[in-house]
Amino acid sequence: MFEFKFSVKHFSAVLNELADQLHTNMKDDTFVLSGYPARGYIQHIILPNKLDTLILNFDLTDDFWINRQKTDQEYYVFICEEITGNGTFAKVDDVRSEKKSGVASNVYLVSFLSDLRQYAAAGSRVNGIRVILSPEWIASYLRINQMDEVLQRYLLLKAKSIHVREMDYETHTLLHEILHAPENGPLKKTFLENRIMMILEIFFSWLYQQMSVLRLEASISKDDIEKIMDVEKSLLKNFSEAPTITELSRMIGVSPSKLKKQFRDMYGFPPYEYFQQHRMQKAREMLMDNNLTVKEVGKTLGYSNLSNFTLAFRKVFNINPGELRKKGMVH
Repeated sequence: MFEFKFSVKHFSAVLNELADQLHTNMKDDTFVLSGYPARGYIQHIILPNKLDTLILNFDLTDDFWINRQKTDQEYYVFICEEITGNGTFAKVDDVRSEKKSGVASNVYLVSFLSDLRQYAAAGSRVNGIRVILSPEWIASYLRINQMDEVLQRYLLLKAKSIHVREMDYETHTLLHEILHAPENGPLKKTFLENRIMMILEIFFSWLYQQMSVLRLEASISKDDIEKIMDVEKSLLKNFSEAPTITELSRMIGVSPSKLKKQFRDMYGFPPYEYFQQHRMQKAREMLMDNNLTVKEVGKTLGYSNLSNFTLAFRKVFNINPGELRKKGMVH
């Protein structure tokens, strides 16, 4: 299994980190994957409109985990990808999708402020594009007049799981054209920019329609958003014990009821349920280490009683931790 952990700054930095991990080099803005963990390429381009873009086209030769860690920058990554193979998994904070086999083709938007974990099994084919977008760019496409509202709107859409959709036929056709673009020449970047911008236009037109019918349920100021994000950091700082609502509300100087409402508006879950989701995801990751027993994992996460840990794990994943390991479902 190959795992790549990184934080997005700009795509050239990400590819350089990947090259260092694989002990290889970039060539002419193209990262050639020559066998492990994949065969194919990742191409980095800066489009004429200055959009930082990756084009992915490769076949995996080993199981591949991507762990993109959140940052404190308000930028976004647009992802359009098709993965064909024996199993895929993706998780944006608490929003997860999983496919055991066949084709997973999705188009979605992820904030730098969110964790992103992805998995694809050996033998899978990965095709797609990724584009870094600024809040200003998104504001122009979603017709948002106040910049402070960009993050607010995104968080509301994410809480409703409206930031992701299945790839439609037109987008699939455009992606195919990008992957089979003409050979290098003076018009290649223009061709790629045209097709990529058409894909972005399709997605953001759809997103705007969704946003226009979704009533803005809560008006949260930029200052309140930052406070709730501080709460989220404190909540996930120690998985062995969750801080109380009273402690969290005192930390940011708001009432417990206001904290719970704003937290749910932003993240889609009450604080403790959000904590438990992440706590059990941590348990799932720890179970990847076969040197740890189920009891040891539970104890590390604050469970003195194995039965309580088993019940909590089953509530999230609908399977006991011991059964998960036996069936080989932890990749």
